[in-house]
Amino acid sequence: LIKENSNIWMSVSMTTRKPRPLEKDGVDYFFVSSEEFENKINDNTFLEYASYNDNYYGTPKDKVEEKLNEGKDVILVIDINGAINIKKSTFYFYYASGYGNFKK
Repeated sequence: LIKENSNIWMSVSMTTRKPRPLEKDGVDYFFVSSEEFENKINDNTFLEYASYNDNYYGTPKDKVEEKLNEGKDVILVIDINGAINIKKSTFYFYYASGYGNFKK
């Protein structure tokens, strides 16, 4: 689907886990330290985040906003808890209600 439509962008999550073989930073995940991730939590830079197996995972808000402002459709690669948190958030209301540059 993404290969057939250049207007679609799939989100890239940030994590504190170590990269697996063949994973590339900025492509598969943004790999950061726990300290950097926690600083980003404190700065409210995630759409959603969670901790699994002693590692953090989260969706950087700025990357999603950037792509939406470019007029792209964004597919979020998140679990159900992340989806629920985003749906409850101001970000979702802002874009889904038409106040942002959200396009259907």
